[in-house]
Amino acid sequence: MNEFEHAVLDTLRADAQEAAMSTDTTREAEILHDRLDRIDHDSRVRRTVVGVVAVAVAAAVAVAALALWPNLNRNAAPATPGPAPSASYTSAFFVDPFTATLPAWLDDGHTPQVYRSSSYQYWDHCAIDVDCGTLSVSWVSGVSTASSVVSVDARGLVDHLTALGAAGRIRITSSSPTTVDGRPATDLRVQTINDIPGALGCGAVSCQDVNGGSLARYVVIDMGAGAAPVLVWADAPRANVRAADWMSQLDMFLRTLRFTGIGAIEGRWAATLTVEQARAAVSAAGLSQDQVAGLGDPVRLSAVFSSGFALVSVAGPDGSVVSPLANLSYRATQGQVTLADGEQLTVTGSPSSARFVSTRPARTASSTREHLAKALLVAATWAR
Repeated sequence: MNEFEHAVLDTLRADAQEAAMSTDTTREAEILHDRLDRIDHDSRVRRTVVGVVAVAVAAAVAVAALALWPNLNRNAAPATPGPAPSASYTSAFFVDPFTATLPAWLDDGHTPQVYRSSSYQYWDHCAIDVDCGTLSVSWVSGVSTASSVVSVDARGLVDHLTALGAAGRIRITSSSPTTVDGRPATDLRVQTINDIPGALGCGAVSCQDVNGGSLARYVVIDMGAGAAPVLVWADAPRANVRAADWMSQLDMFLRTLRFTGIGAIEGRWAATLTVEQARAAVSAAGLSQDQVAGLGDPVRLSAVFSSGFALVSVAGPDGSVVSPLANLSYRATQGQVTLADGEQLTVTGSPSSARFVSTRPARTASSTREHLAKALLVAATWAR
């Protein structure tokens, strides 16, 4: 988003914040669910730290494993065949729905703890408190700084993690481009040193921590222009590490990871209509044809969904805002958007070809500009 878009969104958010809060009960419940999961997870992490202090032998094994980590790819002994991959997993609640085959080391006779929210799917597997393996698929909308949380795209998240390495807070042993589900990604292989609270990026409510003293991989997946990136991260079990097997199982998870829908509505969407299509949309909405005047030929549109407000605008050739049409207050659930006037839109298609289909009419009247923005939103085919 450019500075003009930020200014428009901030001003309009302030005007509509009270009304949005009074209707966003679904969101409040989701935030509560996320916070409860986080409290549960944090208490488990604290128990793990106590266990590490108490069991010095396991700590020594962890140090030895870290020393070997830079040479895993070159010198690893042939892996002992592990158990067969567990059944495919389908995400629940997550903003970018996915399926994948979970690594077998999450299910070797010890049931993993599973934490689910809109921002992350997290598995915490501990045979004993000091022998923990973790896996997380996280939606990262920003990174924590000294004073605030700053929005980032995939490149920004990679830069943030790389800066942790440059500052000596983690050790990055390799960084390489890859693809996950056909999407560009960056694979960072890491040795962590100390716990770093909030350093793995932030979702809707909370931020995730770097776990100290671990072998780790951070895979940043680019979900498209304007969309928040997804971070897949994993810590290896620290005792009796079968490094090559751990790596191959994680590679298998990444190969089978498939994003199955549009998922999160947040981000920037773009569309183009011919003047004839715009006129037809305006006519169907019962608006005057005068509303089409000045929209351009073709009519380029931008819709930026952010924190409960959708700024629908006429856009320039580069997608930047030229003329705001309306700022629509909304609540989003999986595959649906409910506007403040009660109209419900179902999102169909894919991130590269999405449609907003009106499945419930508005219950209250909209302003002319809001009516026009909704008419164009429904008429167009959108892409991230």
